[in-house]
Amino acid sequence: MVNTFTGIPSIIVGIFVYLTVVKSMGNFSAVAGGIALAIIMIPIIARTSEDVYAACAGQYPRGGTCAWHTHLAVILGIVIPAARSGIITGGVLAVARVRARPRP
Repeated sequence: MVNTFTGIPSIIVGIFVYLTVVKSMGNFSAVAGGIALAIIMIPIIARTSEDVYAACAGQYPRGGTCAWHTHLAVILGIVIPAARSGIITGGVLAVARVRARPRP
């Protein structure tokens, strides 16, 4: 599903935000532009986070469950802190990709 959302053109997102946000507010605003850019960024961040989690989740959960920790405690206490830098990198890449889109 994330791969599908990555391929959505920005004009489709713009039309969706126009019909839902701008029409209901009555005028254009920075909020509507921010919402459109956030919608474009979500699949990029999700894909990067998924890849980083898959890379970190190989050895950490086995070690944590062997130490009698719950699965949630292992994810929140070990895997997410280990993947934090990759998730932040995904956010920076998403901002760069949104900023690099050509303006009409």
